[in-house]
Amino acid sequence: MNKIDEIFKNNTDLLNKAEVKELIDYCQKQYAKVFEQYKKLDELEFKITHECMNSEVILKNGKSSRETLESILELLNDNA
Repeated sequence: MNKIDEIFKNNTDLLNKAEVKELIDYCQKQYAKVFEQYKKLDELEFKITHECMNSEVILKNGKSSRETLESILELLNDNA
């Protein structure tokens, strides 16, 4: 996404309008919400990958497939 200065470079007076300020504030808040959800999903993906890496599929004498699946389901339910 372009920087705000670049978007309004031809008409900087628009930045002083209340509606534009409100729209920019709204977009910043929405971006923050989306980014926060992305971080949560990324963390969950890491945890699931970690559970899979410790399973018998990857490690000899690792967790059983059942234990691994139960751990993954627990992670998913905790983050639902």
